[in-house]
Amino acid sequence: SKGIIGALTLYSVRANAFTVDHLRVLKAIGMKAGSTINNALIHEHIGRSADTDGLTGLPNQRALMARLEQETSRSNRQQIPYAVFVIDLNGLKKINDRQGHPEGNRAIQAVAGALGRCLREYDLLARLGGDEFVILLPGMSGEAAAEKRIELSMAVQQLGEEFPEFEVSISIGSATYPADGRSPEQLLGLADRRMYWHKRQYYSTRARTAVGATA
Repeated sequence: SKGIIGALTLYSVRANAFTVDHLRVLKAIGMKAGSTINNALIHEHIGRSADTDGLTGLPNQRALMARLEQETSRSNRQQIPYAVFVIDLNGLKKINDRQGHPEGNRAIQAVAGALGRCLREYDLLARLGGDEFVILLPGMSGEAAAEKRIELSMAVQQLGEEFPEFEVSISIGSATYPADGRSPEQLLGLADRRMYWHKRQYYSTRARTAVGATA
């Protein structure tokens, strides 16, 4: 036996109602039920692992795409918008190079926590791997999405007070259903391109600042 996973109990209002034969049958049922329940628990764990990012515990790309398909169908039926954010960390490579990957992983976990604290119960934050996240915001229009982008950026910037060695910020690209596209692939593609545009702007600004400081 690998441990107890449950209990099977019989009760009777009569004293000495159960015999040794009852006990033998109960043991046989218990062994069969225990094996079945254990297999179900293993299957459930494997299913969760397949949809979960190991480092952050967030949904992964597989889980994200399934949820995006559901949200697209729901939004289409109810004629409501939703927003998608593609988010990339700025400065993670520097942390990995200077302080090692364990510290880089700690930065990813901290950023994931900061982003998650800005979201509603029914929003979805997923990690695609590396330094990239995606956020799904059901019912959110383009105007509200712009405000949320500012909130997310500020939340990550505030990590500098808790982890001054991180030097991490984020670049965000957003797209809204149905104004920017009517399929998850279209929306993710556009949000990704917009994110990279912001990322180039970020590094361009930092480069000009560095030149100015040494001039």
